[in-house]
This record gives sequence, C-alpha cells and structure tokens, in this order.
Amino acid sequence: MLILITFAAVCRFVPACSMRDCRDKIDPLAGYSSFWVFEGVRSYVTAKIEDGLPSPHAQLLLGFIIGSDSYKKFSRFNDVLLRTGTIHVAVVSGYNISVVAMFITKILGHIYSKRNLVAVLTITALYALLSGFEPPVVRAWFMAAAVIFVKFRGQRTYAILPLLYAALVMIILNPAYIYSLSFQLSLLATSGLFLFSPHIESLVKKAVNAGDLFANTISSTLSAQILVVPLLAYTFGSISVVSIVVNTLILWTVPLATLLGALYVFAGPAGVLIKLPLVFFLDIFISLTEFFSHFPYAVIDIKKFS
Repeated sequence: MLILITFAAVCRFVPACSMRDCRDKIDPLAGYSSFWVFEGVRSYVTAKIEDGLPSPHAQLLLGFIIGSDSYKKFSRFNDVLLRTGTIHVAVVSGYNISVVAMFITKILGHIYSKRNLVAVLTITALYALLSGFEPPVVRAWFMAAAVIFVKFRGQRTYAILPLLYAALVMIILNPAYIYSLSFQLSLLATSGLFLFSPHIESLVKKAVNAGDLFANTISSTLSAQILVVPLLAYTFGSISVVSIVVNTLILWTVPLATLLGALYVFAGPAGVLIKLPLVFFLDIFISLTEFFSHFPYAVIDIKKFS
C-alpha cells in the first residue's frame, strides 16, 4: 500500500492533460503497434463491425475489442462518456481485461486450478492480441496477469506487490510511461479491483443478500472508482456525480458485449444470430449513459473551487 501511495503521489505531480491535448498524453507511444502482423486482423474486425452495426454501437464495440477510439468522431457520444465517467470503460485497458478475466473466472467456477488459470490467461492474452498488443494493452495484460496469478497462488499478504513490480519494470523499460494517463488509469483501476473488490463484494452480499453477479458488479465498479476518480478529477478538472451509479448499471454489459462481439466477427454466416443480443447489450450501455448524461448536475466543475 505504501508503494501504491508513493506512486500516486508521483502521478499527482506529473503534468496532466487538458481536454484539448489529452489525446497526445494518453499514450506517448500512440500509433506504435508491437505486433504489426495483427493489423490485417484489426482491419478485418473494424470493417466487419462498422459494416454490420449502427453507430455509435459499432464504435463502442471497437473500443471494447481492439481499443479503437473511433467513438471520438461522434463528439456528442464522446461527451456522454465524459459526463458519466465511463470513458475508461470504452477502450481496452487493465480495467477491461480484469473485468473480462473476472467474468470468465465466474463462469469457470474459481481461479485455484491450473486448468482455469491457463484458460483465463490464454483468453485474456488472445483478447490483448486482437487489439494488436499495442503498448497500453501490453501494460494492461501484464497488470491483469499479475493479479490473476497472485489470486491463483492464494496469497493475501503483500499480494499487490507483483502488480506494482510489473508496473515498475515497465517504467524502467520506458520511463515515458510515467507521463501516460492510460498507464496511470490502468494501474490505479487494476489496483483498486485487486485491493478492494473482495472486501466490498463480501459487504454487499451481507448487506443486501445479493447474488454473485450483482455483488461482483457493484464491487468491481466501486473498487476501480476509489482510485480512478481522483486522477480523472485532477486531469479533467471535473467530477462525474453519476459515475458510480452508471458504471454499476453498465459494467456487466462490457464482458458480454466483448465476447459476443468477438463471436460475431468470426462466426461467419452464424453471426446474424449473434447480432441481436449483441446490439441489445450495446443498446443498454448507450441508453443508460445517455440518460444519466442529461442530468443537470451530472458533472461538477471543480476548477471553480481551485
């Protein structure tokens, strides 16, 4: 925890980006693809989804699957994501990969068998590869893999250390990462999931006698928000009041839409059968974010108080 607090303190003094130049600060290595061989796959996925789905559904799904930020072309929808505090969900990050990993773990039963561990790591690695294994996704996968492996070992004390060691190694290899907003968000969101999720999930189950899916959704949302919200507030100069509520309501749609989207792309003619439920889950995400974005005080401008 001391290491995490130290890292957060360092990030506090890293120059943050304004809305105008944030795209450049999100990743210093944007545009570089570690695995150019996957560009053909990315092009196929993009064409398949954009030809088959309406907008902004297609752009949102591309964010889930390959980390594309093409949703920014739709300024209104981009503003909706910012106002509802869901911008970090719309692209592949450590948060998304961790959520997908947790979802797969729930399906398999638990993470404490080697078979399940290999399955989760393999599926999340394929997910990362599909996005071209670009720098933000490489970081995200290593962070998520560190968390998954520690859970497999059943370690509780100092279990956060492998995640922080992975982050430290990446910073040593490329010090520019310390200036990357996506790196900071990935680390903080994944750390939040790891540090707080089990405890919050247990409290939710006791408080409202909730099922696993509901408790997991609540705990995942709150855990990530605890560490992410302060950084987003400092970076963008505003706080989304509805963020926790919206994230709780939509989070469960992300792994479902991601998995259905991947099946839709590679299912051939059978993709027609998958399209209906896929659009349904994307509709839920879009409708809820748009609904809450219209609240008059959905966002508080903290610059007024600085």
